[in-house]
Amino acid sequence: MLRSLWDIKNVQKIKLKLEIAVDVHSYFLR
Repeated sequence: MLRSLWDIKNVQKIKLKLEIAVDVHSYFLR
């Protein structure tokens, strides 16, 4: 249970980093 919760938090952090990277990338492409 605890481990799956930790995994979910990790996945959310990775998704957040990916979204930020995409935002920054598209910002510089303008």
